Amino acid sequence: MLVLHRLDPTLNMARFYALSLENSLFGDILLVRRWGRIGTHGRVRFDWFDGPVEAAHELKRIVTLKARRGYQEYGLKTEQCQRKLAATVRQGLYVVRSFETAGLRI
Repeated sequence: MLVLHRLDPTLNMARFYALSLENSLFGDILLVRRWGRIGTHGRVRFDWFDGPVEAAHELKRIVTLKARRGYQEYGLKTEQCQRKLAATVRQGLYVVRSFETAGLRI
């Protein structure tokens, strides 16, 4: 499974996009896409392919498009990614504490 994420605290953006290739019960190859806001279940889409070559080509095409839109592979250890993540965590902790003091559960 390939997991991509896009974090931008200035826009309140925390998105994920997960891709995986799986076998179906009928012998086809499935490209399973999951996307949404980090912390939610998100949405799921299944695309059927006759062979693994077509599925892999589509997977590569989607990853290229997502990279152009600012998605990065989850766990990437760049300084910029770490700074954005730290800012998001700081903002997230503030929101969680606000909810907890109000007696709400996230």
